[in-house]
Amino acid sequence: MNVKNESRVAELLGTSGCATIVVASPAALLLYPHAIWLFALAIVGIAILAIAIRLRKDPSPCQIADAAERILNGLSQGWDVDDYEHLNPREARVRELWSQTMGIRIAGGMAAFG
Repeated sequence: MNVKNESRVAELLGTSGCATIVVASPAALLLYPHAIWLFALAIVGIAILAIAIRLRKDPSPCQIADAAERILNGLSQGWDVDDYEHLNPREARVRELWSQTMGIRIAGGMAAFG
């Protein structure tokens, strides 16, 4: 398993764990109404999700360019197109360039999948 797949697995496990807490806490309140403290777990799960979103590392402009090039050359695999569409870089100039690439319409390209 390469580094990219390992980070995806770690991200999926973290997100699914938080989602489980958010769903399980209200269910626990219904099943065990005397244990109201369990609701705090949902708040902790939401806080963890908010922190993870806030602290996520933005891809560099070179990484975005490489991903776009792979997709446009037809070398993308698996979830590459979906991952690219959901990058949403924070830096204004990079975000502008990324959104311009999202408007490219070619057969089998990014806009063809969306």
